[in-house]
Amino acid sequence: EDGTVILKAVNPTDNAIPADVTLPDGLTGEVAATILTGHPEDVNSIAAPDKVAPVTRVGRVVNGQLNWTFDPWSVNVLMIKAE
Repeated sequence: EDGTVILKAVNPTDNAIPADVTLPDGLTGEVAATILTGHPEDVNSIAAPDKVAPVTRVGRVVNGQLNWTFDPWSVNVLMIKAE
């Protein structure tokens, strides 16, 4: 409704994956990504309550092109707000 495009991606490997994403209609806009990363054996504990915690990253889509690197062992939700 508000022109936001949501892109979800999982990187289940131990390598960062660079990606060139093409979005339709020459979309241009800001990207706000929420990313959860951690090795598969990582857990939160009382001693390390934020060992696995979401972080926010920002970026930009220009003319339908997004260059993004998906971190190892990550779940990514990119919210792209079209201009």
